[in-house]
Amino acid sequence: GATARPNRFPIPGLVAWTAGSGFNAVVAPAAWVGRWSDGLRVGTQLRAMPLPFQGPLAWAGLPGAGFVSLTLEVPTGVSVAAGDMLRVRSQTGGKVILLPVASATRLGPAATATRGVPTRVEASLPAMQAFSTASPEPVPVPQGVERLEASGWEALVLDPGTLFLEQNGVTGNWELAVPGTAGLQAGDLLRVTTAVGSLALFPVEALILGYAEMSPPGPGLWTASSAHVLWASALDDGSPPDGELEMAQVELLRFDLAIREGDDTVEVWPELRFNPGPGYWADVLSPQPDHGPAGPPDLAPGRSLRLRAPSPAAGAPPPIFLPLAMPEILDEDRFVSALPDGEPAGKDGLDVFDPVSLFLDARLARTGVRDLLNEADHLVQFAGDTRLLALHSLLPVEEVALVAIPDLAHRPWPAFVAPPELPPLPLPPEPGPVDWSRFQDCPEPPPDAYAELSPAEVVALFYGAFQRQGDAAAAVFLTAELQDQLATTTLAALLQVERRPDSFRVDAPACAPGPGIPVTVRGTLHFVDEADVSHSFTMAYLGGWRIAAIEPLTAWQQAPDSLRALAALPAL
Repeated sequence: GATARPNRFPIPGLVAWTAGSGFNAVVAPAAWVGRWSDGLRVGTQLRAMPLPFQGPLAWAGLPGAGFVSLTLEVPTGVSVAAGDMLRVRSQTGGKVILLPVASATRLGPAATATRGVPTRVEASLPAMQAFSTASPEPVPVPQGVERLEASGWEALVLDPGTLFLEQNGVTGNWELAVPGTAGLQAGDLLRVTTAVGSLALFPVEALILGYAEMSPPGPGLWTASSAHVLWASALDDGSPPDGELEMAQVELLRFDLAIREGDDTVEVWPELRFNPGPGYWADVLSPQPDHGPAGPPDLAPGRSLRLRAPSPAAGAPPPIFLPLAMPEILDEDRFVSALPDGEPAGKDGLDVFDPVSLFLDARLARTGVRDLLNEADHLVQFAGDTRLLALHSLLPVEEVALVAIPDLAHRPWPAFVAPPELPPLPLPPEPGPVDWSRFQDCPEPPPDAYAELSPAEVVALFYGAFQRQGDAAAAVFLTAELQDQLATTTLAALLQVERRPDSFRVDAPACAPGPGIPVTVRGTLHFVDEADVSHSFTMAYLGGWRIAAIEPLTAWQQAPDSLRALAALPAL
């Protein structure tokens, strides 16, 4: 339908950054509209390759306009180019720096370095992101929690009195109290704020109901757990605006993108670059737009058939894409599903059946028979590169239209008109006062609803009521003496079974006795994983057949293990 829309999938651990808007979550739509992609899940895995380096990390220039540089020794067979991402770890302070490579220049042949080709790498100072893996001492009291969305940070509604950020003394993971109504899932990125600004980036790795440190737990409160919290940090080494940082490790970062459908991994795109260049991650996703022109889909080789590149990734220029807490192990629990869809209409756009807009060309829908051909010729011949749509597209070929729409010339079906509602029937008059000075007729008992049933039919109804409804419904088929016994026992005890049957069978007597002649009916309760139990029912006619006595013919016993195993097999 015209309102069809695709599912939208967050890319775990991948965020977009611009100087104007800061961080934004990366959300990729499904390649095609509709609910076909409800079962898809998306996962990522970070790949890190250590690289030898020379000297410190240095930066220079004014804030907002400087650059960062370092010298690498790139091994043979490895390329570092614009679009790559480097992760630098400091020797002290636990600093982690993400550098989007803007340029890479070889400084000489491989012989000039013992471990590879000397290469000078530069990055934009404003695009450099610095964090710390070491928590501050003491940890400030958090004042708020925000979740990263495609439009930026969105505050979660949470009572500040229930907000805790603490480290688990057993696992070492950090735990954060979050509202259960927020709809969080593993892979979400949270920002913990204090009264003076950002405190930490908290990637959600697991969610646990309740909060152990609270007594009693707050209503609807969950605990988010993470082992990879990134604390806010600044490059305070050196004298601004220039400075240096002694490096402990430099890693070249790439990532794998995987798509699962149910339990099967249907697509894997390995070793993707984070930013534009050879191997750019957005270049392997489908370029097919929503509601594009009619025609065969663009199934370009080497591109995903299930996921489409988000529009910011194809912008000019695109934002800088960074891995923030991207998982380094592609765990089943780290795959994420589509974002919740808040629209009331279905993703296929077919919730409302509108045959006029669905089957007819809107430009010809109100054109009468007399002017239809002339108006259609005008649209096709004189209105530019225009073609007819829907059923009207068959109009130029009369033979095809006649075969495809044989009832087009029929009289239209009239609209259904509901009959008028009848007025309610008048209530019967209230009975007058009883004249107790005269003898009154005794009230007649109500007719027996089961008076016309045979003994076998009464037993079948009794078995059915016991199977599906319970003792009270089945007791109406017993005599008064048997009903009195139910005050101290149950039907299951009378039938000598331990549970309700899966099915039953009733054997009709050889002949149909008349009223007043006792008759015996045999019945059998069938159990899937236990042996059958048979009964003999003695019937008495009391204005209708009733069960006067029940005699079990076989005892309750469990079936052999082989039969129970056979019953547990799924049906073919």
